[in-house]
Amino acid sequence: MDLDRIDRLIAIHVMGWYETDSDWIDEYGSFRAYIWYPVEPDEILPYPIWQPTRSWDQAGMVVNKMLRQKDVEYLHLLVDENSADAGFEMMEKNGDSMTRWAEADTTPLAICLGALKAKEIKVDCPGEAAE
Repeated sequence: MDLDRIDRLIAIHVMGWYETDSDWIDEYGSFRAYIWYPVEPDEILPYPIWQPTRSWDQAGMVVNKMLRQKDVEYLHLLVDENSADAGFEMMEKNGDSMTRWAEADTTPLAICLGALKAKEIKVDCPGEAAE
């Protein structure tokens, strides 16, 4: 799966946004949050492109959104020079906690994959660690 597809899944399943012809609208329907794809390479865009798999700032937005959910307790990050692991610790319905981990080449991608795993969204991505 390519990074743009993962970005789209994050927008829909984690951020709660929906898309119009060229941009993302938040859950309140009144805010044009991010453009979901560039139209022309040199075009000046009215809003930033939504690419949390490649942007530290936008990956931080994903973390903030996840940590505000009632069943998410912690984010665990393990980073070295070759890869990153991200896991969101979730409180299960029976009261136990479980951490859903994802591994990737970069920290923003690991955060996004971990968030999707926590939401139980299946992603086939090269470099993703199996559970």
